[in-house]
Amino acid sequence: MLVGDSMVQSERADGILLAAESAVRTLDDPKYDRQLATIRGSILGLAGRHEEGLASLELALEMTDAAGGDLVRSVVLNNYGNALYGAGRPADALEAFEEVRELNLRVRPPGHSAFIANHQNRARALTALGRNDEAVSSLHEALDAGTRAYGADAPGLGVLYLNLGVAQSDQHEFALARENVERAKELWMTVHPPSHRYFEIADINLGVIANRTGDLELALRHYRDAKARAIQRGGKRGSGVAVVMGNEGNSLYALGRFEEAVRVHREALSIEEEVSGADNPGLAYPLIGLARDLLALDEVVEAVGVAERARLLREAGQAGPAEMYITYIVLAEALARRSPSDLEQARDWARAADKAFEKTGLPAADAKEFRMFETAYGLP
Repeated sequence: MLVGDSMVQSERADGILLAAESAVRTLDDPKYDRQLATIRGSILGLAGRHEEGLASLELALEMTDAAGGDLVRSVVLNNYGNALYGAGRPADALEAFEEVRELNLRVRPPGHSAFIANHQNRARALTALGRNDEAVSSLHEALDAGTRAYGADAPGLGVLYLNLGVAQSDQHEFALARENVERAKELWMTVHPPSHRYFEIADINLGVIANRTGDLELALRHYRDAKARAIQRGGKRGSGVAVVMGNEGNSLYALGRFEEAVRVHREALSIEEEVSGADNPGLAYPLIGLARDLLALDEVVEAVGVAERARLLREAGQAGPAEMYITYIVLAEALARRSPSDLEQARDWARAADKAFEKTGLPAADAKEFRMFETAYGLP
């Protein structure tokens, strides 16, 4: 998980927007309409109301194009890219961030903070698309620029160190990944309380690293530390709790504690639906975890339905290849186990999983679920 924007509760978003609209109505200047549309779009996106947010930002872009000006367009387009990313559309987000980069080169002086933000935003989208080498390169550029601008111990560099660690973990550079995530925490300790969301995200990623290196108990401890921070920050059903519980459930699954994993994933799904709505692509994460738990307990029929729902959400949200790979292969296994009559359909989804994995840039050894399917069911 790369550090992104915090979620805003929908009712809080309405209150903020009402105040902004009241202020703009007192000003007779078209530029404030554009600014309001930008603010509205960004806040609605943070609240999980992605379609409304994107529509408002598209209106702001139309106003910007009518008025002219590369500098203003770069600002609005950057917000639009962030909204696309939040809506689960990393390919579209990357296209926006690439245009922002070109605009910045035309209108901003070297060393401007906008270049650092753009490197980071590009890296988020590239990581989601499985283009890990490019993501790492972009993050190194951001970190080098940030160090030159602010000094080596600037707390603001913590986000860059953490995101670099995430990308390095995806490349199996686990020692470097752990070192950079810990460095992020060191920098944040100078300015943020322990309950801050950044520490929660760092603990999640330390859990991911521990899991990938085979230390499953350590991974579970990191995830539970993160959950405790999320609860302290926003309550037992706050916006961050579901994400952490998804990781906790996956860790329990890896430890063979399947009944506990089912309980945790069901609760994570319930919280995420309550916070983000039934159509949010983020629901696919606990759904796929739950489908795997159910398969481990031989609850195959329910597993098919759960995995199919995750597939529809991720396809609608233009999820990256790594997410589509695991979604397709879990669905394939569930169908193959449900009935012999479903085997050909299962093989089709396994082939789709293989194609998705090819786009991740990850080592072939990481596609162990596909190899297990191929061995068990064949792919003639």
